[in-house]
Amino acid sequence: MSYTGDGWNLTANLLWGITWDTSKFAGNKTANGFNLDLTATKTFGKWEIGAVGFGSTEYDRPNNALGGKMKQFAVGPLVGYNFGPVILQAYLTRDVYQRNMGGKDTRGWTRVIIPLWTPETPAAPLVTKY
Repeated sequence: MSYTGDGWNLTANLLWGITWDTSKFAGNKTANGFNLDLTATKTFGKWEIGAVGFGSTEYDRPNNALGGKMKQFAVGPLVGYNFGPVILQAYLTRDVYQRNMGGKDTRGWTRVIIPLWTPETPAAPLVTKY
């Protein structure tokens, strides 16, 4: 779900992950779980700044090597620049909550966005009535 107007990008994306038994292939079982991605940014000209957050939780694995279902939630800043044909974003996140993950993580991310289509800006009217 997103709101993308007036230079704002407010997005919440929830992913429900259902996996199959991969023990035949990789020697382990991948847990089913939820992932939540949050974005709140504002564009100023070609620059974009804001905050991001993400969370994940397993809901069917009773135990792992660290003692139970893994859960985490992280937040951090985002900065982006619109180069015209591509948009480059970088963000840094730090866990504010974790359980059975082995400690809090700090992660650096980059994202390159290549728009497939951009709507044209409507032309200004030739005559304006007052």
